[in-house]
Amino acid sequence: MRNSLSIIWNQVTAFVCFFTLGCQLHASPIAIPEVPDLDPNLASFTGTPNSIGVNSTGDFFIVNSNTIGGGAGDVIGWKFTSATNVLMEVHDAFFSDVSSPTGFPINVAVNNADDFFIANAGGTLTGVGNDVIIGWKFTSATNNLMEASDPLVGSTTINPSSIAANSENDFFIINQDTIGTGGGGDSNIVGWKFSSENIISEYTDSLGIETATPSIIAVNPAGDFFIANGDSIGTLGSNASNIVGWKYDLGTDTLTEYSDNTISNTAQPLAISVNNITGDFIIVNGATIGSGGTSDIVGWQFDSITNILTDILDNLGANTAMPFAIAVNNSGIFFITNRDSISNAGDSQIVGWRFDSGLSLLTRVFYDLGSNIAVPGNVAVNNSGDFFIVNTDSIGTGGGGDSNIVGWKYEPVTNLLTPAFDDLGSNIAFPSGIAVNNSGDFFIVNGDTINSGGDSQIVGWKFDSVTNGLTQFSDDLVIDPSIPTSIAVNSAGDFFIVNNSTIDSVGSGDIVGWKFTSTTNTLTEVTDPLLADNVALPLNISVNNNGDFFIVNSNLIGNGGQGNIVGWILDAPIPPTPSSNINPPVDLMGKQIKNRFLTQTDIVNIITFSAPVSGLTPVAYRIFRDLELTDLAATVSANGKLKFEDHNRKKGKVYTYYIVSVAANGQTSPSVQITVK
Repeated sequence: MRNSLSIIWNQVTAFVCFFTLGCQLHASPIAIPEVPDLDPNLASFTGTPNSIGVNSTGDFFIVNSNTIGGGAGDVIGWKFTSATNVLMEVHDAFFSDVSSPTGFPINVAVNNADDFFIANAGGTLTGVGNDVIIGWKFTSATNNLMEASDPLVGSTTINPSSIAANSENDFFIINQDTIGTGGGGDSNIVGWKFSSENIISEYTDSLGIETATPSIIAVNPAGDFFIANGDSIGTLGSNASNIVGWKYDLGTDTLTEYSDNTISNTAQPLAISVNNITGDFIIVNGATIGSGGTSDIVGWQFDSITNILTDILDNLGANTAMPFAIAVNNSGIFFITNRDSISNAGDSQIVGWRFDSGLSLLTRVFYDLGSNIAVPGNVAVNNSGDFFIVNTDSIGTGGGGDSNIVGWKYEPVTNLLTPAFDDLGSNIAFPSGIAVNNSGDFFIVNGDTINSGGDSQIVGWKFDSVTNGLTQFSDDLVIDPSIPTSIAVNSAGDFFIVNNSTIDSVGSGDIVGWKFTSTTNTLTEVTDPLLADNVALPLNISVNNNGDFFIVNSNLIGNGGQGNIVGWILDAPIPPTPSSNINPPVDLMGKQIKNRFLTQTDIVNIITFSAPVSGLTPVAYRIFRDLELTDLAATVSANGKLKFEDHNRKKGKVYTYYIVSVAANGQTSPSVQITVK
């Protein structure tokens, strides 16, 4: 089953291989029998896969943006277990076909306990109409789906959108439309915290109606969230200040508004990043007009310790810069790209800004081109701390069209900006997405793949960070049958590029995407011969710890309309393992502490342990309360601290815990026990 691309049919657990990646580029795919979807609950057009998440055990959760079911319930999404290739539909039993549309799942996040939380964009009523569904928590270990509802809000007063999880396994869900409780407009709902104890709490800001539009969220190592405000009109619409965003402080369980005293509508927070060294947040401002129009606000630095918000200013004329994307390296240096790179004099272009957060120092990064010939967009950073900035409009130097700028490499250590050129005709390439592997190589996706001669298509470019060499990779197809969009990279350094239009050169099969093997510089077309033209639209992609890719299909119609394609999995080669067995954790230690508060005492059992020294490498550990291993207390990721805290225990009671290791293939170890009293 490895080294294959498998089409995933809803509720079908038999999978077959039809394309071997060891073949040469453009090798003919091997035809296989069609596997229809025989589940009567899902007719064509009953689902639209959208977002995707993956946990530490390799389970994927695919969000269904249209939850209409077959009458028995609504399909929130699908869980795909990579180790067994089993696809499971996840229903919400509260809904039926007669009440559609009753939910619009949109985004998904995963915490360290391998739980998924799916935000419900509709903010829609339940079947009884008494409360509003913020989203759903899906516990992967038990396959349990739990509705998270807010009983305080009337119909259509909320619109959950983005979501994040912190180190304490709490989720915070942003409310895109912050009209207050009961629709009365007396306060604004910024969002909700869904705790690891399954408690939902509403967080509001006492502002006037529609004065805030929370948009994006980030989390720091301390577990604090920062929510950027997409529309920064000030309190009560008085134009006195602009709301940059809100900090949710985990330690005090409080939400605090942070404003910038500039004129109305002069700030539009767009992107956000966090310094993992200091815990500070950097918020990018999409519109850089400064107070009075005399300077430009590139963004803001928010100090999580002092809770001070500081403008990051560049003394340019009004409207001369449009910050867009942001990335941060391991040294705490941020790079903010400039979407409109005209300088104030017009004789050179601002690719972006370097911001040294420790020094609060902003440095403008130029490249001397003619006006309006470069539009920096996305940015990525490698392990060496170097940035690559993608140029979304690749017309070459001087505007003459003799070459195309794919992007720039910026080295913070030397403060050197190096352009990456591709000698193509004008307007024939549009770099868009980017990803980076552990070797420091970048792969840049081309949004429009026509090349200069029109006889082949540019899927993208590899940029070698050591040699600064740029290599173009094309697929010899007819003009315009493919549109590369999303990209992901696995631990082996291989990239997978998703093709949003799956028609191939002869129409006999569909191009799901391309695998690029970094070690051999080989681009391999990955096709599905079962699909007729235009019956599949690959959209998003995710990768698990095994190196498996899962590609989400945004159009569920199957071949001939007989089934629904949720997506495809591309299995990575199985690496050699020192042992076929997995062992339990070692060095178990347990203790009990008491946290005394004013009105109560929290008795906490604390368990620590170490990874086994032999056998398969665990990806997670499951902690149970019973010898039969049926009462799951927690799942601890192998990537974090090997520690478990059990709160609210009873005084004088003896507690016994049973811990097993979990491998990437789903195999579990024998249990080992520890007693705490």
